[in-house]
Amino acid sequence: MGFCGYARDGHITSLYIHPNSEGQGVGRALLTHVLEDARAHGVTDFYVEASEMAFPLFDGL
Repeated sequence: MGFCGYARDGHITSLYIHPNSEGQGVGRALLTHVLEDARAHGVTDFYVEASEMAFPLFDGL
């Protein structure tokens, strides 16, 4: 369905959702899980390099 990853410096390094899974909350669920894991490992600040189309997914997290 997709994948998401981060680096220990808070960089969201990847986020991919298979086109068949778009709009079903998969991206939000993956990103939420990754952020929770990062926070559990002491990461407090995050950043991402994303396209304008992806902004809504990251907004508010």
